[in-house]
Amino acid sequence: MVEKENHIRKKLKKIYNLKRADFPTLRDFNNYLERIETIVMNLTYNIDVEETETEINRFKAENSELIERNKRKLDEDQIWVLQMLEEEQKRKKHCIESTGDEEELSEKVISSNKSKAIIDELRESDLPAEVILDRQRKRQIEAELAEKEEAARRKKSKMEAQQKRLDTTSFASVRISGAPFVYHAPELPINGPSLPNPEDLSRLGYLQHVLQISGNRHAGGFTPETCFSDLTEEIECSKCWLCLEMDNIETVYHAIAVLNGSDSTACSKASIWLGEFQKSVYSWSICDRILSERRDSTASYFAAQTMRQKLLHSMKELPSSSHLSLRDSLINHLRNYECYPLEKNSVIITQLCLALSDLYLQVPEWTNFVAEILEKFGTPEKTPVLLTFLKTLPEEVQSSHLRIGENRRRIVNTELAQKTQAVIHFLSQVCVFNGNDDAILKKVLSCFSSWLLNPLIPTDDIATSDLLKYVFSLLQNSNSPNSLHDSACECIVSALYRAEDTNVNRILAVALQTACYGMADSFSMAVANDDFDRLQGYARVFCELSESLLECMIREPGRDLGDFQSIELLLLLAGYHDYNLVEMTFNIWYRLSEHLYERNDDELNAQFKPYIERYIMALYKHCRFDTDQEDIPDENDDFIEFRGQVSDTLKDVVFIVGTDRCIQSMFSILQSVSSGSWDESEAALYIISVIVHNILPTEETVVPLLIHAVLIMPVTSHPILTNTSIKLLGNLIDWLHENKQYQGRFHLEPCITWLLDKVQKPCFVRTASESLYGICEKCESNCLEHFDSIFATIHLLENGEHKGQQLEHSILLLLQACSSMLNGLPAEETATRLRRLVEPQITRLAALLKSKTDISYNESQDGNENVSDSWYVLSRDPVLWVDRIAAIFRHVQPWTHQACNPKNNVQNGSSTNANDDIPELWITTVKEVWPFVLETCRKYEKNTRIVEHCCRAIRFMIRFLEVHSITFIESLVEQMVDIYNRHPHSCFLYLASILVDEYGHLDSCRSGLVHMLNILCNSSFKLLQEQNGFRNHPDTIDDMFRLAIRFVQRAPSVFFQEPISAQLFECGLVGLDVDHVDANRSVTKFFSECITSLLIARKSNYRDAGVEGAEQLFMKYGERLISGSLQAAVFSVSGTLKRDMAEIMYLIGKLSKEQLSVWLKATLEKFPHNGGLYATAEQLEWFHKNVLESTDLRQVYVQIRDLIRLYV
Repeated sequence: MVEKENHIRKKLKKIYNLKRADFPTLRDFNNYLERIETIVMNLTYNIDVEETETEINRFKAENSELIERNKRKLDEDQIWVLQMLEEEQKRKKHCIESTGDEEELSEKVISSNKSKAIIDELRESDLPAEVILDRQRKRQIEAELAEKEEAARRKKSKMEAQQKRLDTTSFASVRISGAPFVYHAPELPINGPSLPNPEDLSRLGYLQHVLQISGNRHAGGFTPETCFSDLTEEIECSKCWLCLEMDNIETVYHAIAVLNGSDSTACSKASIWLGEFQKSVYSWSICDRILSERRDSTASYFAAQTMRQKLLHSMKELPSSSHLSLRDSLINHLRNYECYPLEKNSVIITQLCLALSDLYLQVPEWTNFVAEILEKFGTPEKTPVLLTFLKTLPEEVQSSHLRIGENRRRIVNTELAQKTQAVIHFLSQVCVFNGNDDAILKKVLSCFSSWLLNPLIPTDDIATSDLLKYVFSLLQNSNSPNSLHDSACECIVSALYRAEDTNVNRILAVALQTACYGMADSFSMAVANDDFDRLQGYARVFCELSESLLECMIREPGRDLGDFQSIELLLLLAGYHDYNLVEMTFNIWYRLSEHLYERNDDELNAQFKPYIERYIMALYKHCRFDTDQEDIPDENDDFIEFRGQVSDTLKDVVFIVGTDRCIQSMFSILQSVSSGSWDESEAALYIISVIVHNILPTEETVVPLLIHAVLIMPVTSHPILTNTSIKLLGNLIDWLHENKQYQGRFHLEPCITWLLDKVQKPCFVRTASESLYGICEKCESNCLEHFDSIFATIHLLENGEHKGQQLEHSILLLLQACSSMLNGLPAEETATRLRRLVEPQITRLAALLKSKTDISYNESQDGNENVSDSWYVLSRDPVLWVDRIAAIFRHVQPWTHQACNPKNNVQNGSSTNANDDIPELWITTVKEVWPFVLETCRKYEKNTRIVEHCCRAIRFMIRFLEVHSITFIESLVEQMVDIYNRHPHSCFLYLASILVDEYGHLDSCRSGLVHMLNILCNSSFKLLQEQNGFRNHPDTIDDMFRLAIRFVQRAPSVFFQEPISAQLFECGLVGLDVDHVDANRSVTKFFSECITSLLIARKSNYRDAGVEGAEQLFMKYGERLISGSLQAAVFSVSGTLKRDMAEIMYLIGKLSKEQLSVWLKATLEKFPHNGGLYATAEQLEWFHKNVLESTDLRQVYVQIRDLIRLYV
C-alpha cells in the first residue's frame, strides 16, 4: 500500500506542481495542498476512483499552461538554496580578501591546475589511463599525509598560544568613571481606562482562570500573586503599544528599532504594532517621510517595503488625485538613494522599483512610462536603478499578485515590446562599459532574463543581438565567473521558454539550438573539474532545450529543430554519476512518452527506442546502492525517494522498448554479475519489479526462473536484496493469479510460505505484509489454506519490540488479507471465519472500555517508535481496535456480491425466485460487534479523532449488511443526535449520509431520515451562524451538504417538500464563497444534483409536489445562485473549483435559457467594467452572448476562464 501511495504521489507531482505564487492567497494554496492529499488517499484506497481521475484530468486541462510553466521553474526551496549558496560563496570570498588568506586561493588554483594536468596527460600520454590515475592517487595520498602533519603542527602551535594567553590573563576590575545613569520614565498618552486595582481584578472575575492553591502547588512556588503580576505586566505592556500614535514618525522609528532589538517579548509586540501601522492610512505619508529623511537604512527598507505592500493591497485608499504626486515622490526617492556600492541600498531600491511598477500598472491613464524612466535614469551613476526597474516591471506585469486584468497587461506588454530594441541596446552598452564589473553584468543578465518573459517581444532581433551572443559565450567558456554563469543559464532558460512556439520564434529557436549543442564540451570540462554548480546550470539549459523542441522532435524526428542531439544532451546528464542531474530530466521523458503514446506509431517509436534503452541502462546504474550499505534505508531517505521517481519514469517509457525486452535485458545482467555483486543484482531486480506488472500471463520464460531464484535465495543474502525480492513477488500478483498453468505446476503455496517467513522478521515486516495482502486480495479463496498461518502471525507481531506503528500497519494488512480470503466461500464458513477475525478485537476493546481510567491515546507518541513497548502503548488507544474492526468488514464483500448468494449463481437470468436473504450468522456477528463500537463512541464522545474512527467502522458494517442492517439503525441515530447536540463532530453528518444512501429508497424509513436531517442541520446552522462560522467549520459544511446530496439522489420528492431544503439553499448560497476545496465542492455538487433531479423529472414528464417545490426554489434563488457562482469563480475560489461554478451555470441554462439570460445579465451589470483595469462593457456583453450559445460544459468553462483573465 505504501509503495502504491508513493507511486501515486510521484505521478501526481507531475501534474499538481503549482507554486505558492500561482494562488492569490495562502489559504487558496493550503486548500490546494489539502486537495492533493485527498486525491492521494482516494486513489490509494480506491475511493471514488472514477470521479477522482476525472478531477485530475480536469485539473490538468484547466491548468495546462501553469503546469508546463512550473515544470521549468525552480521552486522556492530551490531558489532559496541557490541564494544561500551564492551568499556563502560571497562570504567566503570576502573573508579571503579581507584577511589576506591567499593560501586557500592558491590551493584552488593548484587543484584546478592539477585537474587540467591530468586531462592533458590522459590526452597526450601513451600510457594506459589506469596507470596515470593510479600514479595521481599515490601523489594525492602523499599530499594528504603531509597536510595532516601540517595540521597537527598548527594545532599544537595554537594550543601553546592559548595557554600563554591564559597565563597572562588578569581578573582585576576596571573602574568606570562618569556621571551615574538616571532613569526617566517615558510619558505615554493613555487614552483608555486605568489598570484595575487587585481587589477589582479578583471581584470582577479576571482571575477565575487561576488554579486553586493546593499544598503541592504552594510547595512548588505557585501563588496567585505571580499570575497577578504577570497579568499586570502584560496589560501595561499591551497598553503602552496600543496607545502609541500611528501618525507620529518618531513612534514608528522607535518601533522599528525595538523590532530589531534583542528583547523577544518587546520585539513581538512591536511587530504586531507595526503590522497594524502598515494597515493604517497614516503609513502612506509616514513612510514617504522616512524615505525622504534617509535617517536609518533599516527604517528606510521598512518604509519602502510598506509602500510596495500598500500599493499591492490598499491602492483604493489613495484618491486618484494623489497618484501623480506619489509617482514623482517614488522617482525622487530613487534619485536620492546612492547606488554604489551596490550592496548598500540595493534592497531599498528594489522595493521602490517594485512600488513604482505596481503604481504604474494600476493607473491605466499613464502611457509611455518606460521611455520616461529610460530618460530620467539613463546616466551612468543611476545604471543600477534603471537595471532594477527594467527587471521588476516585466516581472510585475506577469505576476498574479495584482488584479489588473488582461486588458491592462496587454497594453503594458505592448509598450514594453515596442521598447525592446532600446532596452537591448542599453543593456549591451552597459556590458561594454562595465565589462570587468561582475555585479553589474549579473544585473544586466537578470534584467535581460526578465525582459524575455514578455510574450509580445519581437524575438528575431534578439536572436541576432550581441547581447545574446555574449550570453552564449559565457556558457561556452569554462572559465567564466560562476555568478555570471548562473545568470546566463537563467537567460537561456527564459529564451528557450519564449522559443517554444517555434512557428513564431523559429529564428530564436535555431540560434538557441545551435548554441546549446556547442555547450557539450563545456559540460565535459565541468565534469572533469567536478564543478557541480555549473553542471546543474547546464542541466537546466539542456532540459529546457528538449522541453521546447520536443514537439519538433515528434513532428520532424532527427531533422532541423527535431535533431536527436537534444536527446543526446539528456543522456549526457543521465551518464553523470550524481543522480540529481538525471532527476531533472524525468519530466521530459514523461512528456515524450505521452506524445508517443498518443501518436501510437510503431515507426516513430522505433526511432526513439535506442535512446530509451540507453536511458533505462543509465537508470539501472543510478539505482545501485553503495556496497557498504548494510541496512534497509528508511522510506524517507533521499535515495529511496529517487528510486521511487525512477519507478515512475520507467513505467512511463517502458512501452517504447517493450516490457519483455527490458526484463530480458535486466535478467541478462542478473545472470552475468558475480555472486558477490549484490548491489548490481539488486538494482536489476528492482528495475524488473517496477515493470513486471505489465508482463503477460503467457510469459513462461523469465518469470518462473525469477520466482524460483527468489524462493531459493540464501538466508545470508543482503537484506536490501531480500527486500526487493519481496516487492517483486508482491508485484507479480496479476501473473500469479492469471497464469493457471504455472499455478498447476508450482501453485501459490511456496510464495506465501516464503513471505510468511519474511513477515516475522522486523526488517521485512512491512514489505512482506504488503505483498501478502496484495496476493491474498487478488487470489482470495485460492489462498484459504494459509488463513490460519496468516492469522496466527498477527499474534506474533503483537509481541514484537520497537516500531509499534509499523507493526500495527502490518497487522492491519494481514487482517485485510484474511478478510479477502472469505470472499467466495460458502455463507456459513464465511460467517465462522469472520467471527474468528472479529472476536480478538472486540475482546480487547471491551477490556479497554471496562478500564476505570479514561484512557485516550496521545498522538504525540506517534514518533516514539524506538521504545521497547511502543506497540503496547498503541494498544491502549481504542482507535487501534476500532480500525481493525473497520478493516475486516471493509474487505469482506456484502451479501449481494458474494458468489454463494443464490441470486448470483442462477443461470440464464432466471433469478427472480432465488432466495437472496442474508445468512443469519452474518447479522449475528455484526450484532456482537455493534454495541462495543457504540459504547466506544459514547465513552470518548469529546474526542473527535476517536469518534471519527468509530463512525468509519460503523459505515463499513452498514455497507457490509446493506439494507439488512436496519435493525441497528434506531439506536445509532438516537446516539448520533444526542452526541451531536453536545459535540458537533461533522463525521456524524457523513454517517447520516450513509444511512440515507442505504435506506432513502425505502418509504418506511423516509420520515425518520427527514427527522434526523432536520435535527442535524438545525444544529449545524447554529454552528455556522457563529462569527467566522463558515471559515472555521469547513468540515461541517462539507458533510452537511453531502447529507443533502444523498437526500436529493435517494428521496428528492420528499426532500423538496421539506422547509429544510430552502434553508439549505440559503446556506449553500453563502457557502459558494468558502475557500475550502471539499466544502465548496460539496455545496456546488448539491446545487448541481438539485438541477439534475429536476431535469430528469422534466424529461420523464413526472410531476408531483416535490418537483413543484424544486421549481419554486430555483425561481426564488436562481438569480442569487447565478450571481454567487459567477462572482465566486472570478473573485473567490481556486482553479479546481471554477469548473464547478461553470457547471451550475450550464445546468441552469439547460433548465431555462430565458431565465439564465435574465439572471446573468443582472449579475454582469454589478461587475466592475471599463476604467482600463477590468473588462469593458462590450466584453461583458460578448461573454453573456457566448454563454447563452454554449452547447456543453466545456464551452461555458472556457468563457468563464476568459472572463477571469479580464479581472485578475
